Amino acid sequence: SMPALGSLEYAGACIPAHAVGGDYYDFLSLGPDRLGLVIGDVMGKGMAAALLMANLQANLRSQVAFALDEPRRLLESVNLLFCENSPEGAFASLFYADYHDPTGELRYVNCGHLCALLLRRDGTLDRLEPTSTVLGLFRQWECSVRESRLEPRGVRRAASRRRPPPAPRPRARDPPGVARGRGPFVQSPRAARRPHAHRGPPPKRSADGRSVAGR
Repeated sequence: SMPALGSLEYAGACIPAHAVGGDYYDFLSLGPDRLGLVIGDVMGKGMAAALLMANLQANLRSQVAFALDEPRRLLESVNLLFCENSPEGAFASLFYADYHDPTGELRYVNCGHLCALLLRRDGTLDRLEPTSTVLGLFRQWECSVRESRLEPRGVRRAASRRRPPPAPRPRARDPPGVARGRGPFVQSPRAARRPHAHRGPPPKRSADGRSVAGR
């Protein structure tokens, strides 16, 4: 079962665009007072992407016991296994974070994924940007680990993708200073309100203990 933490309520949801796909999230028990938070997205769609994601999840869970306190070593091993066990050219983006309950410290590696958002108590947003390339393309692969801290009543939000975007408009019609893609989604003032709009009641624990929003 997953640990109950004194400083964090955590929950996850996956709403696939199709019946199956390559989106993935997970919570990993890393020992006393530590929790691993994972969200990923494999290239492609449908059954092929789902099978690759199952491969990635198995690789990650098989290696986490050997590198509980070493995110860099863990992900370097996961990348090598993914390269060896996937078709040539397959890749996945992944956000991995290691949360320490007593201090609120969050160590993270962002492998080419959409930036996670930290909503602070004062309404400001911190973007946890990529710290490495995606997994699976290069056997010789390195990543850097960065740190942040969750404050009381703060919210961390991570996503693998937004809802399908509308048909693209000619670039000349875009508002001045606004780039299409992730820019408006992350930088818009509305982004600061979105996590609260989806919070709902406190999460209930399921049969396997899974119950990501920080409190």
